[in-house]
Amino acid sequence: MRARVVGSCNPATYLTISCTVFSSIFRYKTRNKEHRHRVAFITINPSMALNVSSRLTRSIVRVLASRSVIPVTRQLATTPCWTHLRCLQHVRVIRYDGSSLRNFSSSSQLSIDVSYEQLKKLLLSDSSVVLDVREPWELREYGNIPGSINVPLGQVNGALQLTPDEFKEKYGGVMPSQSQNIVFTCLAGVRSKKALETAVSLGYTKVQHYPGGWQEWAEHQLIKTKD
Repeated sequence: MRARVVGSCNPATYLTISCTVFSSIFRYKTRNKEHRHRVAFITINPSMALNVSSRLTRSIVRVLASRSVIPVTRQLATTPCWTHLRCLQHVRVIRYDGSSLRNFSSSSQLSIDVSYEQLKKLLLSDSSVVLDVREPWELREYGNIPGSINVPLGQVNGALQLTPDEFKEKYGGVMPSQSQNIVFTCLAGVRSKKALETAVSLGYTKVQHYPGGWQEWAEHQLIKTKD
């Protein structure tokens, strides 16, 4: 049984991983009484992160995160096995199947792709920040989407870990918070999707991208000018 999870022994730090889950029976004795419990063993494969089977993931997380699945005795709680299992209680799940992205603890589902019309509305919203991940020379030569902030793809990881003051000083705009919706855009949707994945790995859950990019935006603006 395979599933992808996001987890860490430290609840404040999360690592995107892929894992294979095996189930086995764990036996131990207390006061001459034998106990049998089903235990999950995990092997990690980082190379397959973010490709999630949501149904399996939900089932596995419910098992691993539940304290009632494996009863805790004084003897069991001190074993290395239980120590590792306790680490798995700090679990979050990211669903990423190419069409949607969801935090496991949230009941809402956000479409990853935004259209031209949706982007125009998001640019006017205080709850959204549009980040253009093209290189600065591309904006100078071809133009930019009004209201967007230019953060080149290679700088996205570092930029989203700056303080708000540092971000504003370097990029000239307001740094998006964890509660805001981030929309990434580029030339034609390739770099913006990579930027989206970077934001997800940093813990951002309200992330989208504009697959049409500058090419589609410019086409719509040209048609609007002709009209």
